[in-house]
This record gives sequence, structure tokens and C-alpha cells, in this order.
Amino acid sequence: MKTVFPPVIASILLLVFCQSLSAQPANDDCNGAIPAILGANPFDISTATDSSEPTDDSLCSTTLLGGAYHDLWWSYIAPSSGLLDVTLCDATDFDTDLIVYSGSCAALDVIGCNGDTPNCAVFTSEVRNIGVASGETVIIRVGGWQPTSIGSGILTLDLRAPEAQELTCGVVGLVLAASWSSPVAVDGWTVLVDGALVADLPGDVMTWSGGRAPGIGESVEICIFASSGSSSSSVCCTVMGTPQNDTCSGATAMISSSIDFVTTDATTGSEPFDESQCASTLPGIFARDVWFSWVSPGEGVAIFSTCDMADFDTSIAVYRGSCAALQQAGCNGDASNCAVWTSIVSDVPVSTGEELLVRVGGWQPGYFGSGTLTATFSAHVIDDFEVTSLSGSGTADVSWIAAADLIEATILVDGFPVWTSPGPIASGSTSQVNVDVSIWPAVAEVCLQASTAEAIGPLVCRFVDVIEVPLEVVSGSTGNIPDDGNPTLFVAIVSTMTLPLDVRVTVDIDHPNIEDLLVRLSDPEGISVTLFAAAVGEGNGLFSTYWQAAGPHGSPHGAGLSMRPAGPGSLLDLSAGSSPVGAWTLEVTDLAAGSTGTLISWLLEIHDVPPAVLPGPDLIAGEHSSMQQLGRLGDEVGIMLQSVCCNQGNEPLDWHGNPSPLHPFMVFNLYRVSPDRIVQVGGSWAKHAPGPATTANACGFGCTIPTDPWTLGVGCSDIYSAGYNGTQSVLGPRSEIDPFTGYYDFNTSILNGPQPSFDPVERRLRVLDGDIDPMLNPESDLFVEALYVAHDDPTSSDNVIHDLVGVSGSMGVIWSFSIADPGTIGPAILSWPGAQFTEVRPESASDGRSIVASKAIPQGGGLWRYEYAIFNHDLARGIGRLDIPVSPGVTVTDITFDSPLIETIAWSNDPWLGSRGADSVTWQTAPVASGSVANPLRWGWLYSFGFTADAAPEDGVATLLGHAIEEPMSATVVGPPTAPLFIRSECNGDGMVDLADAIFLLVHLFQSGVTPPCANACDINDDNAIDVADPIALLGWLFSGSPVVPAPYPGCGVDPTVGEPGCESPPICP
Repeated sequence: MKTVFPPVIASILLLVFCQSLSAQPANDDCNGAIPAILGANPFDISTATDSSEPTDDSLCSTTLLGGAYHDLWWSYIAPSSGLLDVTLCDATDFDTDLIVYSGSCAALDVIGCNGDTPNCAVFTSEVRNIGVASGETVIIRVGGWQPTSIGSGILTLDLRAPEAQELTCGVVGLVLAASWSSPVAVDGWTVLVDGALVADLPGDVMTWSGGRAPGIGESVEICIFASSGSSSSSVCCTVMGTPQNDTCSGATAMISSSIDFVTTDATTGSEPFDESQCASTLPGIFARDVWFSWVSPGEGVAIFSTCDMADFDTSIAVYRGSCAALQQAGCNGDASNCAVWTSIVSDVPVSTGEELLVRVGGWQPGYFGSGTLTATFSAHVIDDFEVTSLSGSGTADVSWIAAADLIEATILVDGFPVWTSPGPIASGSTSQVNVDVSIWPAVAEVCLQASTAEAIGPLVCRFVDVIEVPLEVVSGSTGNIPDDGNPTLFVAIVSTMTLPLDVRVTVDIDHPNIEDLLVRLSDPEGISVTLFAAAVGEGNGLFSTYWQAAGPHGSPHGAGLSMRPAGPGSLLDLSAGSSPVGAWTLEVTDLAAGSTGTLISWLLEIHDVPPAVLPGPDLIAGEHSSMQQLGRLGDEVGIMLQSVCCNQGNEPLDWHGNPSPLHPFMVFNLYRVSPDRIVQVGGSWAKHAPGPATTANACGFGCTIPTDPWTLGVGCSDIYSAGYNGTQSVLGPRSEIDPFTGYYDFNTSILNGPQPSFDPVERRLRVLDGDIDPMLNPESDLFVEALYVAHDDPTSSDNVIHDLVGVSGSMGVIWSFSIADPGTIGPAILSWPGAQFTEVRPESASDGRSIVASKAIPQGGGLWRYEYAIFNHDLARGIGRLDIPVSPGVTVTDITFDSPLIETIAWSNDPWLGSRGADSVTWQTAPVASGSVANPLRWGWLYSFGFTADAAPEDGVATLLGHAIEEPMSATVVGPPTAPLFIRSECNGDGMVDLADAIFLLVHLFQSGVTPPCANACDINDDNAIDVADPIALLGWLFSGSPVVPAPYPGCGVDPTVGEPGCESPPICP
């Protein structure tokens, strides 16, 4: 069928088409390119069309080159050789694309391009330093970044005389040397040294050597002049007199444990360097490096350090072999918690008399200065160190073999010295010592520090399981574990009557895939705890011991999970009068088909010794003072926060860097908080604390320096700058970390291996301009949050802090931030004013917690807005569903869901589906079986929910469903009514209150009439009974206005009184 336009419309279309053709500029395509002149070339692309030539960003992939829409074309013929600058910077009113070609329209070759130039307004563009030869033609193309990028501006061209590029000056042997490059051919080069002409070179020669190298403290200026036609230009460099140890062959011998150095006059060496050994520490290029030699006094390990001892950003590399055949043994760029990004290379194995070469330089050009290098030797002094403890002895047997003549040996228990050798110990002799470890029941750390006449040996440690003789030991039933997904129950009967305070269970399971298993323990009163959860381990067997009162280091056995502590809600709650007598049940479920297993044995031990107050670390979040924008990608910025971690416990906190999992993790979040709601607008990946820890006192507890540098001492603090926290190569996905146990496996981590190149915002705290700009968010405040996770932190209540953030700056450029002082311990969700908060965790207490916030805001006209937010603090299983109970009679509209855009490798960012059910409002994501299409609420994130209802608020109980483990959890929230809505005295269900209701009720009472649809509506006098008094009360109200009908009347509502007769089938309220 043909479409026929009315004559008037057809005429208008034809006129518009003809005008659009006539309005196209002459240089609308490449073949119509017009000559460009040096200086200003005004233009307007408003009527230009899109060219067919595709854009190619291979030379400018990081500048956000778009599609060059509505583009215009120019040609330019260079009158002489030189460097051509083509710029639109700050000279257009739209987001531009700029491309420069050589060749012809039939064979274009990109020689320069740009989308967005830093510090150029409106995302304008420029291409500089294009080498052109005399008579060469270049083609210039200007367009908009996207189809809506349209406007006018000025294209400016500038041709400069050619000059030497990439000029490098230095010393070779005893003479000066220089090399350079040129993007275009020149007539010739002239070399001047300290203003004196020393050489004239042809245009194709771009190296020179000669003259005399400067001495120490002297300097020489080398200038290279380029000649092209009648024009010339020069570039100069300065060569400083170099120190004696400027090269490997001149390495200065370290005859003591420390030596001072100055790199100001050093040059940058070309010796080999393998960055992969220490890429995560940002080693840089070893600018202006100097060399030292060190000879090992014995067999052991060596540490080389500039930590806190240099006034510039250093890098260290350690080599074996000779200068002609260097073999790299270690390197470091930025050591954790060392001021000014100084360095430490640790644990380099050495043998007696071995010479090492140590190289110290700056991170990048421009980083130089003075400092001190130290060499610390730890001798190999002991072998076969072992620690055992006999049950009930309260002691540990410590043994070792001296690998050298020892002058002293000291044993420490949990960091405290308990024994020192009375005299020397001969090499080859075996020592056995029995020491007191009477903190019961616990996992004690026993360490040995031994020294020779030449050196102090390294601290070696073992964990030992210290227990009292059990009151009763019971072996449970055993058997096969089928793979049908159903729990198999195994029973142990306890008969002891004494009320114990401690329970220990040992489980031995043979199964080819233990990650398929879920193992739970229940006491005789039915209280359960998860011992082992599916997907937290791997391998072909499970042999683990679990404590009810977990030691400060957790269990050293198997998977390392522990039961919850004694006390209210525990397996044995003495305050509730619980007893261990009866059947204890071990429940084993194989959740995946394909393989079966066997419970070989399980042992239940009951102890009657109360656990002492165990020493332990306690990680607490400290005050932050800095927050910085570190990068920008379009309208999104990458931000990071300074981190301050403090140990307020009474035992050191593990601070080992990767690949060890025994270190803290930290994540950073940003929120918008208004009186009506809270939404998360950004979050970072997890920063891995690299170790060793520092000994600052930022929290004012008083720092006790630990014997092990790979721990955070008691009272000590560790501080990272915002810039260092934003180092993308040390940021890993949150999904790799169990926030409840601190479990992490470097072997499967994205950080295990070479790291890719990053765009400016990847892995950092990513936030859109529109969520930062206070002008666009006048009704809300910005809060930043830092959350820390550590495997040996006994409580997570104080490992998170939030701060109010001040903002200045403008969209598209740089944001500056100020942080309120002091911050507030606790998650940022607690900053939502007027909200009701409930902490939620699984009944089994085998996982972490979440916080649910709720608030009702009146909207007028009988409407209320209900807003909810859930912050997952450290609930490893995640949350996949939220149900808010709502009475069927309540009208619900405008169901909303908000979550931050998460940079994720394991899940999606699909919004949760919100729906109105029969008696609730529900939001949910895909189940865990759906894989990566699901978007569960993971740890460290906040999701927001809301809806509008026509009923006033009351307290209700929301249900949250775990995601990885679908266990329901309950939270008290503000919400609409959940009880049936009705109008009292609207008895017959016809929507009106009149005489018919009284007649209906009388027929029901005296003639066995129809049962009322809602009995409560017929309880006119609200005395919790339906009888003749009710129709009499209604008739009195209808005809005399007395007595007054109790609520709910005259509108819909819930019964304010509790009791019969109820409302089984409530009518729909009008």
C-alpha cells in the first residue's frame, strides 16, 4: 500500500529537504576539503552531514575519540619542514573529535587524533607536534563526539621550526654523549657545549659524543640546534658530574649495616630489571640509580631497606652474580607504611661470603635526593623447630636443633618471653624445653628467637592447640554420605550432667569434592551452628577441629572455621540453663550430584574449664583525613580514601601481604543521604594490605612495637594515603573474600599474575559526576565509608567508619573533597536521619550480619512513602530477596529499587524485580543457581527499596532470604498495616454503612443468615463479640448519632484492639 501525503505536508517536506541540501557546507566531505591557513579558521558544523569514512582511534585510544559526526574537512600544505600543531582547545561550544591524515581522500592514513584533551573545556581536542616536510599535504577532519554534539568554533594551526625530540644526554666512559630523534627531515644539526660550537652534523645523523665528562659537583649544558631552510630551533640538556657508584662496576662496598647515599648527580643506568618480581609495589624505572655491594657474614636471609630513611620515592633491586651477568634476587618500589614511598626488599636467602649487588634509584624521572640504605642479616641458626602440648598439662614441649653455635635462645608465647637459655648452645645439639601455656582453652603461638655471636636469627613460630582434659569424649555414629541433596544425620549421646562452658568437635570426612558439602552441628535443645559451608574449601577430604570458644587465631586445623563463642544464643547458653545431656546431631548434606562420600569419624569433647579472657587483636577503623580524585573517564571519576587501621586489642594483628591470606582487606563506599532516603552511589574493589605493618600511633592507644614486623602491634596503627590505596594493581574483587571468616585464596585470585593496563577509574571508588555535584543534589549530603575485614579480628562492630564529605569543583574537571572531623564508627546507613534500624544475622550465627533501615514519609492526601535500605556488613552468603508484609486492602504504587553500578566479575548489575503480592511487596534477584545473571546484595554494598501506599505506618516484620544459602532472616521495620483492613459497621460488605448493615446482622444472629465477610466489621461496639448489642449500637448511631462507632470508622483501617472475632475474609475497602 502506498502512503499519500496531503499536498501541504508534501510541499513542506520538499522545502525542508531542498533547504537541507543547499545548507550543507562546501567542505562537508573529504573531496571538498578547503585550504586551512596558519592561525584561526572559523567553522560551524550545524548543517554538516556525517562522512562515510570510519574513525580510527588506534593512535589515541585513551582520549575518548567518538564518531566525528557532522564533520568538516580542510587541507593544509606545509611551506617548510617543521612541527604542526592543530587545536580546538577551549575554542568550540561542543564536544569535538579531531583527526589528522596524510595521503589522499582515496587512501587516508591517520597520523594524529584526539577526542578529549586534559584541561580543555567542553571536551575539546588538539593534536600537537605533527612532523611535516616542506610541500607535504595533510588533511584535517573536525566533527562531534556523538550525534548530538553540534556547534561552532575556531580551528587553529601553528607551524614551528623542527627541533630535536627525545634528547638524551649523559656520559660514556670519560666523554659526553647525546642522542635524539626527529619527526621530519632537517638540513643539519649543530651541537654546542656550554655555548661553544663543537660539531656540525648532517640531518640524518642524530648522535654525538666528545668533550670531557664533568667531575663531581660540575655540570655541562649540551644544546642541539636544528636547521631547516631559514628557520632553526634548539633543545638543551644538562649533564651533571656523577658519583663514583653511579654504575654497577663502581658499586660502593657496605662495610657496616648502613650507608648514606645521594642520587642528585647520578644518571639512570641501563642495567636489566625484571619488574614482574615486584610489580604490585610500583618499582618504577630506577631513575638516577646508585650501586652498593654487600657480603653476607653467614648463611641466612638479608633485608635491604630505605624505609623512612630517604627524602624521595625510592626503588631497590638486589642482584646476584657479576655486573656482566646480573641475576635479580628481589626488588621493591613502595613498602607498606614507609614514608615518602620508600622501600624494603625482604628475605633474600644468602650463604656465607656471598656478595650481593644492591641498586637504589628513584621511582620516575625527577625523583632523587639523599637517604640511608641499611642491610640486616638474619642467620640460619636452628633446624627442626617443633611444639606440642599434652592435653590437660597446661604446658608446651618445645624442641629444636642448633644449626650454629648459639649464644642465646628465647621462647615467646603469644608475644611474651617465657624462657631464656641459661648459657650457650653448641651447634648440632638438640634442645627440649617445657613452657607454661596455661591460657585455656586456646590456640597459643609459640616462637623461638635464637642468636649467634655474629647475628640474630629470624623469629620462627608455631601454633599449638592447648586443651584441658575433657570431661567426656563421645564418638558419634558414622556412615555413607549420599549425593541426593538431603541431609544425613549422625548422632552422639552425651551423658555428663555438669554444665560445661566449652565444646570441641573433630570431623573426619572422606569425599572427592568437599566443596559440595554442608556440615552442621545441633545440640540436644535443637540449637544449630554451621561447621563447614559448601564452596568455602576444596580438596578430597575434610579433617577439621572446631571450638565453641574460638581462640584468637582461629582453629589451625583443616578449613579453619570456628563455632561461635559461648554466651547467649550459643550452643550451650548457661543463662538459659542449657545442658549438654542428650543427643547431639551432626548433619551432613551433599549439595551436588556426581560423587558420594563417607563420614569416617566424628568426636565430641565436653570440657568443664571456663575459657579465660583470651588475648587477641581487635582491628578498629581510625580517623581519615584525605579523599582524592585520582582519575576521570568521561563523566565518571575514580576516587580513593586515605585508610587508618588501628589495633586496640592486646595481641598483634596479622599483616602479611600477598600471597599470604593473613592480612586485612579494606573497601571504600560513597552514599547520598537525604531526609527521605539513602542510596549508595559508588564503591571500590578491595585493597589488600601489603605488609609489613608500621608502628604509628594514629589512634592514640600507645604503640607497642611487635617482635614480628609482619603484624600490627598492640595499640599501633597503619596508614595508607588515598593515592596509594588507589593503586589499581593491588585492588582485588570483593567476591574473592569471605567477609565473615576472612578466608581468601591468592592462588585463584585475579591478583595472582601480571596485571593489565587500567583506565583511570577501574577498581577504584567509581562515581558519576551527577552523584557528586552538590548543585544537582541540594537536598542530600555525601558520606564516605571505609570498611575493613581481617581474619583474626574477633568483632566486626568497630571495623567500619563513615564521614560527612564536603565537595567543591565542577563536573567534567576536578572534584576536591574535605572530610568532617571526627568520623563516626559504624556504617554510613546509620547516618540516615529518623530511620529505624535492625541488625539481622542467620539464626545459626554461622555468618555475618546486615543492617536494615526503614522509614515512612507522609506525602499528603492519605499517602505514605515507605523507604528501606539494607547494608550487608559481612554476610558472606549475600541476600537475594526482601519481603515487606502489606495487608491485601492497601493500595501500593511506585515500587522502586536502587543499587550502585558495581564493577563485578562474578555477578550482574540487573535490578531486582519488585512486585505486589497478595500480602506483601517483594523484591528479588535470580537464584544462585542462575549464576552470573544474579545480582545478590553482597558484602560491603547497600541496596535501596521503596513504594507508596495509602495506609499509615505501623511496625511489621520483614523477611530477608539469603542467596548462597537460602535461610530466612527477620527484621522489624516500619511498614503499612499487615492486618486486614475494614470499616467498622460496614457489615454486609456492600461498601456502605446504612440500615442494611443492621438488618444483615440481625438476620445473621436470629435467622441463621449469611456469615459476615468480616466479623470485625460487625463488632460495632468493639467488645470482641458479635451479639444483639452490635445492631442496637449501629441503629443508635444511624438515627441518634450515639454511641460513636469505634475505629476504624469512617475510613478503612486495622482493628486497634486485639482479640476476637477477627476478620478471616476482609472485604475490599472502597
